[in-house]
Amino acid sequence: MEVGDLQLVNKFQVLNIADTVEAENKITNSSYQKFSPDSEKLYDEYSNISTLKKMKEFCAKNHIVAPRNLTFSALKYHVYKLYASQFTAIQKGRQMKRAEIKDEKYQPPFDYYIVIDLECTCWADNTKKMQEIIEFPAVLIDAKNKVIVDTFQEYVKPRIHPELSEFCINFTGISQETVDNAKSLHKVIVLFRKWLIKNELKDPRKYLIVTDGREDIPHFLNLGLLINNLPFPHELRCFADIKVLFRKWHNGSSKFLDMMDFYGLKFEGRHHCGLDDAKNIARLVMKMCSRRNKIVPTNKMIPAHFSDEGFKQV
Repeated sequence: MEVGDLQLVNKFQVLNIADTVEAENKITNSSYQKFSPDSEKLYDEYSNISTLKKMKEFCAKNHIVAPRNLTFSALKYHVYKLYASQFTAIQKGRQMKRAEIKDEKYQPPFDYYIVIDLECTCWADNTKKMQEIIEFPAVLIDAKNKVIVDTFQEYVKPRIHPELSEFCINFTGISQETVDNAKSLHKVIVLFRKWLIKNELKDPRKYLIVTDGREDIPHFLNLGLLINNLPFPHELRCFADIKVLFRKWHNGSSKFLDMMDFYGLKFEGRHHCGLDDAKNIARLVMKMCSRRNKIVPTNKMIPAHFSDEGFKQV
C-alpha cells in the first residue's frame, strides 16, 4: 500500500465512516459527544459549501470519488452519507448543547415545587370505607437548579379506623405501632407549616404544590380535614397534577411508572412508601423542568371550610 493510500485509510478510520442507518442507531440522547478538531473542522467546512464548484473541490481535497454529472444537492448528499456517523452525531451534539444553554436561561414560574404524596388506610376487599391519611410526606425542589433541597415526613393517627388492615400494613409498609404513636392530622399540618417557614416559604406565591393525580388534595386531605373538623389550609389550595400536564404535552399512558419510563427514569426505593413515592415524583418533575415544560397550576380548591384559623397552636 502506498503512502497516499495509507493516509486515506487513516483519515477514514478517524472519521468512523458509516452509512446513515448505522449512524442513526448509534446516536443517543445521553450526553453531548466530543469529537476531534479535524472532524469538527471537516463538518464546518462541509456545512458552509453552497456551490457545485466548491463541493467538487471539497471532494478532491478529501479524496472522495463521486459519480459524475451529479447536481450540487445530489453531490452534497452523497458526501453526507459517507460521513454520516460523524456528521449526524456532531449535529445532534450541537443541538443538545444549544438546548442546555436555553435551559440555563429558562426561568420557571415558581421558585420552588413541593411534591406531596399522601398514604391512606386501605383494605384488600376494596370496600368503600372512609380512607384516612396515615403518612404525610413532602419533597422541596429548587425549581431553577432542579435539585431536592429538603424533605418532610410525618405519620398520622387515623380516627375512624385506628386499626390498620393487614393489607394496608403490607401495602404501605407502615406498622400498627407507627400509627399508634403518630400525631394527629392537626399537629402534622402545624409541623408542615413550620417546615415551610424554616425554608422561608411563608409566601405561597413562591412555590407550587405538585401531586401525581387529583386524589391527594381534593379527596384525601379534604376528607381528613372534614373528619377532624379542621379548616382547609390556604397553602394547599392550588396545585399541579402532573398527570394532567403529561397528557397535555405527550401521547401515551399517564400512569406514574409509564411517565417515569417515558423520561428514562427508574423507580428508586419502596413503592407506596409516601416519602419514596414523593421523591420519585420529584425526580420526574425535575426531568420535566429540564425539558422546559412549565409546571403550572392545574387545580384550585375552594372548600367551604377554607380558613387559616385553627392551625396557629399545636
